Amino acid sequence: MAAVVAVRNATGRPSWTADRVLVFSGVLYPPATVMADMRRMGFRIRGGSLAEASEPVAERVDIRIRRTRESLRAAILELAADRDWSEISITDLTRHAGVSRPTFYQHYSSLDELAADALIERIRGFTGRDQDVAPEAAEVPDWLVNILTEVNADRAIYRRLLGARSIAGLAREMVADRLVERVLRSRGEAVTGAEEFSQFLAGGILGFLAYWLRSVEAEPEEMVREAAERLWELIRRLSA
Repeated sequence: MAAVVAVRNATGRPSWTADRVLVFSGVLYPPATVMADMRRMGFRIRGGSLAEASEPVAERVDIRIRRTRESLRAAILELAADRDWSEISITDLTRHAGVSRPTFYQHYSSLDELAADALIERIRGFTGRDQDVAPEAAEVPDWLVNILTEVNADRAIYRRLLGARSIAGLAREMVADRLVERVLRSRGEAVTGAEEFSQFLAGGILGFLAYWLRSVEAEPEEMVREAAERLWELIRRLSA
């Protein structure tokens, strides 16, 4: 069962506690986002009480949330392919994604947050979920070559988005959050400074990509592999 919990604040009106989130399919969602979707589906939630949703309802909410976020991520990347970051507005985005402005704010607090999430999710598909951060093998792994091949194919998008400091900063935080778990798994749970190391490594990886993307023209396949090899060597040195 999936539960939505409402509590009453000092005014006596229902409010959501900041530390409560719903977990659907392993993904954390703000309660307000889930509640809005459940209400649109006709699910009644009474303030101050515990409302439980059946699994079919929870699955439908989960699917709707996923589809909305996927539409928003796809829209921001499509817009970034043709425009500079400063030329993209929330109005442009919502129109392109086919969603309302309130729907956008149910999922993201800003365009920067959406852009960073879109970049990380796109790259994440090429990395695999269980790759070690500091493997012993000296040969560059295929997933890293795939990432740079993807980035190379859409250099304009990645250059524009990673070139914006606000987006790059958020992207670094997201990458670091994902790296912490992998650092702990690959080096043991009692790792001192795992978060600091992950921040350092994430900054290095994104900094390399930003530097590599300064060239406007796409590079040939052999040069992409050479770049992946250089990045892999840096990752291994930083992880040693």
